[in-house]
Amino acid sequence: MESLQPEKYVTSRRKTLGYLAICIVFVAIGVIVLPNHRRGDYKYWVLVCAVAFFGLGSVRFAWLLVFPQQLLLDPDGFSLFGGFARKPRKILWKDIDSFFIVRLGRGELIGFSYVVGKRPKALLSKTGQVQGVLPRSWALSSQQMVDRLNVYRRRALGH
Repeated sequence: MESLQPEKYVTSRRKTLGYLAICIVFVAIGVIVLPNHRRGDYKYWVLVCAVAFFGLGSVRFAWLLVFPQQLLLDPDGFSLFGGFARKPRKILWKDIDSFFIVRLGRGELIGFSYVVGKRPKALLSKTGQVQGVLPRSWALSSQQMVDRLNVYRRRALGH
């Protein structure tokens, strides 16, 4: 039987740059429109909050351009690192039941569920099928990533 080679996936810099551009545009619009409103006005504070929100988004996506998130698959499990993670956390294949698409409005995330009894105790989700999610913005589509993760998991477990 051939050995399973590690695979590494890195978030798409193009998608991250797109999110950064959107945030910068909204910050610019807010800064341009802000002087047209009185300081005590409700709309003024809504604009301040919007500028702050998209400003933080700009910082986040700029950081992710420099330190992109990475997903490393190996025969034992997968590790997610980069971005804002201080250290990689490994999740073993034997603890994962499956990967699937999670739809949120018009967006999609990659969700996964744990095998019964293997879910970490610190996990906030007490009910439902989704017990973990992977970040967005991979170079591949969400469905392609789910397919690759499920195939790699099955091969690693010998199924």
